[in-house]
Amino acid sequence: MLDRSPQLRLLIEWGTAQDGSAAPRGGTAAMFAGRGYLAFTVAPDGGLRPITWDAALALRELTNLVLLKANDPLLV
Repeated sequence: MLDRSPQLRLLIEWGTAQDGSAAPRGGTAAMFAGRGYLAFTVAPDGGLRPITWDAALALRELTNLVLLKANDPLLV
């Protein structure tokens, strides 16, 4: 689905519970980054704040991440 939908936008739950699953967060982050996705957190005012994949991996609390491609019109 990711490869067939180049303009796909994602909102995902991101937390340490994933580390015990079949797809740990490191592999998930690498997969999204390899497909050109950038990660963002949602600020209290509703805006998007960029976060590096390394910083996302360091998060311990459950967080919602918005994943967008670099050419997404939302980023212009």
